[in-house]
Amino acid sequence: MIPAYLKKRDKLHLDEVFRRYWLSMSLPSYARLIILAGGLELLSGCWHGSNESKSHGKFLPKNEFNKLFKDELVAIQKKLNDLKCEDDDCNNFDKNKDRIYQNVFKLNDMGTKASITNFFREINLNIGEIEEKAIECRNEPAHGNILNVNEFAKLKRYEIAYRTLFNRAILKLLEYDGDYIDYYNQLQTSKNINEPIKE
Repeated sequence: MIPAYLKKRDKLHLDEVFRRYWLSMSLPSYARLIILAGGLELLSGCWHGSNESKSHGKFLPKNEFNKLFKDELVAIQKKLNDLKCEDDDCNNFDKNKDRIYQNVFKLNDMGTKASITNFFREINLNIGEIEEKAIECRNEPAHGNILNVNEFAKLKRYEIAYRTLFNRAILKLLEYDGDYIDYYNQLQTSKNINEPIKE
């Protein structure tokens, strides 16, 4: 795996990805999930920014999106230019017209979950229901939601699932095709890299 690592290290920022993985191990479980998710999101973003990605994190190719919505984009820009806002509540509207227009193009950008799911699809890594729940579970602590005591045990289990998923993604990127250790399973069974986590 070393040649694959050296080839991909810089363009996928693997040093920083691994740094987040190891940092997560020194934190409480609910915080680990956030740092692990950040590492996987960094990896996904770097992948989509590389030549290896087919989608580059877009639902439609950029040129196709622009062509398909050309009339609408022109109409939105015209409306923004024609609109005069004199109300104090407009929050510097005139200064932010360009930002509003640029945000229209973000409609074609995959959000965090879609981007990560697409990343797995592009590297041919099958994920299962537990891994999907682990990805979802990251939202609660990451967005500052109040967690009740009963949720901490669930977070701990999903943090272990997320760590296992993180390992699988790295191994797959490094062209590994053997077995991995399923840390989510308390028996820590090994299974083929293409087989998702199971209860």
